[in-house]
Amino acid sequence: SSSDEIWHILYLRGICFERLDKWNLAEKDFIKSLELINYESADVLNYLAYGWLERDMNIDESFEMLTDAYNANPTSMQSAMKTINDWNDERGRVVILGDMYDLGDHASEEHKKVIDYALRVNKLRKLILVGDKFKQEINGFSEKEREKIVQIQNKVDDFPFTELIRESTKKSKGVVHRYFKSEGAIVLIKGSRAMKMERFVESIIKFLQ
Repeated sequence: SSSDEIWHILYLRGICFERLDKWNLAEKDFIKSLELINYESADVLNYLAYGWLERDMNIDESFEMLTDAYNANPTSMQSAMKTINDWNDERGRVVILGDMYDLGDHASEEHKKVIDYALRVNKLRKLILVGDKFKQEINGFSEKEREKIVQIQNKVDDFPFTELIRESTKKSKGVVHRYFKSEGAIVLIKGSRAMKMERFVESIIKFLQ
């Protein structure tokens, strides 16, 4: 078998080990898979990094890997959502997505597909969409579906929610307080680099400390 086939087999076997709660074996397969393809698979990077974070392991390296897999396109977004969807964890999911760039004539269709995929994530509590490109597609969904969506304008200077940087008062117990602090959640944050989604990560960490 070629290395192209072997890395993928190791990746799939790693997923099986992870679901069987055999993380030591899964970790070895993910690392070997990445070594064979020079660390150039967002899918494997996501699985390994999120696996480490879930177990409070290799925190710095995990964030570096997630940064490598960071620049968003429809495939990488769906891959990341599939990862948190498949986790055996009872906590709800909060998905925060920023606009995708460089999609040309397919931008509208691809943003709509990503929203549709996100709304099907297991135990989804809220889908938070950041930017004008996502905003243009929201009206295409039903009223019931839109109840799960929070939309933020593409105003980087105002980003993110005011609630994230205020003291926790009754008035500020909005989306962020309810879905991050009081109940706990698995949070996915992803968007094109131009959206500066790392600000959301930094603000959430600051808010929760």
